[in-house]
Amino acid sequence: MMRTIKHIITGVVWALIGLYITAIVLVQLPPVQRFLGSQVAQVVSDKLQTEAQVKKVNLGLLNRIIIDDVLIYDQAKKPMLKASRASVKLSLYDLLYNKKISISSVQLFGMQANLYKKDEHTLTNFQFALDALASKDSVKKASTEVTI
Repeated sequence: MMRTIKHIITGVVWALIGLYITAIVLVQLPPVQRFLGSQVAQVVSDKLQTEAQVKKVNLGLLNRIIIDDVLIYDQAKKPMLKASRASVKLSLYDLLYNKKISISSVQLFGMQANLYKKDEHTLTNFQFALDALASKDSVKKASTEVTI
């Protein structure tokens, strides 16, 4: 009985290790990186209600995601944020079990930000992004935890 349980646990551990290694190998393929980049760009576009572009996505060690060539436009269709590389550290536990995205750190490399305000009576060109990321309910805790 104990031997059977030990074999089952060993099998599950090796299966998880195999799945992780398979995912790492697949993400190293350029078509998969471009596909993931388009998916990330779509999520950002939907959340911010503007155009976003991502060239490719790669997995770092364990819980780090590396995103190359990020470009986010403002609502006037002008480039607002450009970064040659973004590195995001996620909590895999929250992502898998709590269905929440919990970011513990973000690093931007080669960043160019075009942030402006046309005049004193208009909002800044990035206010829409702040509004999109803000909690809609001031009493209830936001479902997405962001710690930077």
